Amino acid sequence: MSRIEVTVIVPVYNVEKYLDDFFSRMMAQTFKNFRIVVVFDDSGDDSLAIIKGYRDNGVIPIEILQSERPRGLAAARDYALENGAIEGDYLLFLDPDDYPDVDFVESLVDEAKRSNADITMCGFRRFDDETSKTLCIEMVNNPVEPVDDIANFDTLAYMNTCVWDKLYKRGLVEGRRFGSVKRIEDVFWHLRLLPSVNRIAFVNIPVYNYRIRKDSLANSVSYENYIEALEEFKKIKAEYQSLSRSDLESLMELVVFFRCGIGITYRAGIRDLSRAGFYAKNTRSFLDENFPAWKHNKFLKFANCRRKGVKGIGLWICVMLYRMNIFSVYIKAFNWFTRTFGYVNILVEFVKSVVGDTT
Repeated sequence: MSRIEVTVIVPVYNVEKYLDDFFSRMMAQTFKNFRIVVVFDDSGDDSLAIIKGYRDNGVIPIEILQSERPRGLAAARDYALENGAIEGDYLLFLDPDDYPDVDFVESLVDEAKRSNADITMCGFRRFDDETSKTLCIEMVNNPVEPVDDIANFDTLAYMNTCVWDKLYKRGLVEGRRFGSVKRIEDVFWHLRLLPSVNRIAFVNIPVYNYRIRKDSLANSVSYENYIEALEEFKKIKAEYQSLSRSDLESLMELVVFFRCGIGITYRAGIRDLSRAGFYAKNTRSFLDENFPAWKHNKFLKFANCRRKGVKGIGLWICVMLYRMNIFSVYIKAFNWFTRTFGYVNILVEFVKSVVGDTT
């Protein structure tokens, strides 16, 4: 085998029924110069035996890092990063309950090399866990050519912040950590990477398959998670100020409005609808105090939002609800809508990209 070019980090906890789907696709990848680092949290199922079986067949190098206690996705990824498990020029973070197409790694690596991108993103398919039915296709209408003007690429804020559809240049992530935040950790990961990103490229075909379980849209957060996230957004602002990256402030504020103003607030509100008004008002106060320029952000103006289509109009409506101090209407109305009508494709792209999928 040629030298390792890609390291794939995979946290595993209580997912035995999905591992054959995942590892069989990884063994069949058309690109072979990668190794898999599994961070195994002992969950009492047969996951470890399944992983060892694939490791022992020798098709792809697999290293198993065992943990004595459940760590969660972010901590498991950090455990691999901290244990010197990285080889090659690129890094992937995958989830074992999903599965890639056989040309997934090759498609990303080829584009990353062609464009010399720091981050290369691909399209993906959401499918229902019980029926295998395709629910929607995302991330396939991005620019054909790489994007260099990151500060003005506001489309970035509309994209799903998951890590599993992104190939990272090793130099970009060395020394970085996901940290201890329990929710929307991928948002903070990408915000911290952003000042070092010079180029982003895209593979506009769906080569990854993301599994939607029955309760995926009801992914709520606790009050403690909500407060923790607000504190982390404050840290992000301080970090940007220390880096003197005023050119990125508008984009950073846009991402904060998406993920804090809408995403984390919605997810906290649906956990306890009786407190939806509290969360909406508290977040408005938080934004006013810590990100006061949100009300004048060029990316949140109607003319700019309109150009983004359905997602942009949805974002602008949320801006207006916040201006009127009635964002709780959105929380209650959308919660009712999804419970009544279920997973509706026309709304999926906006809501799932904003609310997020990280557990």
